[in-house]
Amino acid sequence: MSPPDLAGPVHRRTRQLLYASGNFGKSLVWAAFDTVLFFYLTSIAGIPLALAGAIIMTALVWDGFGDLVIGYWADRTGRKDFLRTLLVVGAPICGTAFAAVFHVAAAAPGWRIVAVALLCWICRIGYTLCDVAHNAMLVTMSANERDASIVSGLRLMFSAAGAAAVGLALKAGLAPPTVAGQQAVFVVCAIMGGIAYTATLWAATGVKDASLGSERHAGTLRLRTALAALAATASYRRLCLIIFLQAGVTSLFMKSLPFFGASFFGEAAWAGDAIIVMTIAQVAALPVLMMLGRRGVSTRTLTQGSHALTALSLIGLPISAMYVPLLAPVALVGIGVGLSGMNMTVWANLALIVRNMTVVQANLHALPVGLFLAILKCAAGIGSGILAFGLSWGQAYGMQQGPIILIVAIAAPFASSIACIALTRRG
Repeated sequence: MSPPDLAGPVHRRTRQLLYASGNFGKSLVWAAFDTVLFFYLTSIAGIPLALAGAIIMTALVWDGFGDLVIGYWADRTGRKDFLRTLLVVGAPICGTAFAAVFHVAAAAPGWRIVAVALLCWICRIGYTLCDVAHNAMLVTMSANERDASIVSGLRLMFSAAGAAAVGLALKAGLAPPTVAGQQAVFVVCAIMGGIAYTATLWAATGVKDASLGSERHAGTLRLRTALAALAATASYRRLCLIIFLQAGVTSLFMKSLPFFGASFFGEAAWAGDAIIVMTIAQVAALPVLMMLGRRGVSTRTLTQGSHALTALSLIGLPISAMYVPLLAPVALVGIGVGLSGMNMTVWANLALIVRNMTVVQANLHALPVGLFLAILKCAAGIGSGILAFGLSWGQAYGMQQGPIILIVAIAAPFASSIACIALTRRG
């Protein structure tokens, strides 16, 4: 099987949809690592909390550093077809390893922990190759703020669809009454996810004109000089700090969903319903957010409003869970809308900042995106480590899981959103 090769000119909106479809596959893998894998490894496959947390954390940090290396390599190489080559090579690596992780984790004890760790790292290597390429293409497809909002919104619609698929897979995986049955369903879903990842990222290679812009830096780009130029851009520094908070702290809510469901609703499968509700809210909110962007509402205003809504909804969820469970979906809708807004604006801002900063005049598209992704994924890895440490620490000292989840999944993300609002007020 080979990736699609689209001949002739492609309509702009078709190009945007074809490109954005890659986010469906990426969302499957990202959401599985973010929400499902830790729970699967510990509660179904029986791997100790600390080991599972360490495996996921090191895989994400490994992925993050890989983003920086690949981004630098892409800009230094300067080949016009380099991004497409990364997608062609990386997609099957990630998709195959992703499916294998769930299968191997269900194997007999002993060698499986080492094998799971290696497969997670291999999966993230393939993900890195595709992620840098796919996200660098966003810069070349965002000629202005209107295009940036439209393309970012389309990406997030496909991401929401991927997250919904993960939610359905989580519900299906927890439905069988036996552990063996649950493992079998998760493995089948992971195989389907790996195939979808490969197919959608290969489809994105059809956008032939979204590639690196020049070969003028081939063999001459110096990493230290390029990083200094990025560090000198205040808006880029601020955006990197915001994504560190969003990926490392705000995302603790999503990482904790199965444990939150078990603690406050009596079943981990509640997380599947929660993901679906939040995904529907995200999909419904995105057209409105995109319309506001087209009508001139600034990304700063949208960012602040999204974080404020998320913070309020995070406080409302445990209160409703304890006193008025029927109102919990309302809080989940608020969180979904807030996450939709903050994710759309952060990617739109990245595209605009990278396009407008002086280094773009030197055709550095991939390195700024690679550094941004490195920060995002290292933060996500740290977040996984925080969750694993909190749960294992509470287990060691005989503490109930509920109070720990309140701190990790609610209080910390609430504080993160308040901090992001403060950062956006500064510039």
